[in-house]
Amino acid sequence: MPRVERNIAINAPVKKVFDYIADPKLIPEWLPG
Repeated sequence: MPRVERNIAINAPVKKVFDYIADPKLIPEWLPG
């Protein structure tokens, strides 16, 4: 079970980052100009 908990601890922040990048409101901030 510790392995599963560690996977969740790693995957949660990664998912948050992808949700942030995928947010259409934030995309213009990533693009130049």
